[in-house]
Amino acid sequence: MSDSPRLGMGPVAGAGEVDYEKLIGLFTASYSSELYERHAGVVDRVCRVNSNGFAIRELPYIDRILTFLIVKIVEGKADLFTQPLCKLLRVLALPFIRRTATDEFKMFNNISQVCLTVSKAFDPKVPAECQIAAAKMLAEFACAHGARPSCVD
Repeated sequence: MSDSPRLGMGPVAGAGEVDYEKLIGLFTASYSSELYERHAGVVDRVCRVNSNGFAIRELPYIDRILTFLIVKIVEGKADLFTQPLCKLLRVLALPFIRRTATDEFKMFNNISQVCLTVSKAFDPKVPAECQIAAAKMLAEFACAHGARPSCVD
């Protein structure tokens, strides 16, 4: 494998971090918006890099990725995006990472927006596998005492 960094990963983003701006650009740019296999691969890498959970500060980007996946599945691309969506939902079920002690309070909107977007996975056009993963994510969020924002308790 080459030493060159992959889109959204590598020295620019720092070790173990993702350059979400470049990643979102891959989804939206006219020259790459239809590279669906590559999109699925990038989501898989995002999940691997964040295997311990997402930082609260990253949730707006994760929300955009989640929205992209759900929209593509509803548009009929379930064969390509079912597994990436399920993987993303499994990582979202993990406790969110706080970079500062006040992240959960200052950025509560990030958390609530992601939960709202997860609820869109219950669209009838979304495969049952993804709906189950979304339900598990929301259940984990609701019952993870001490690891979720205290304003939810």
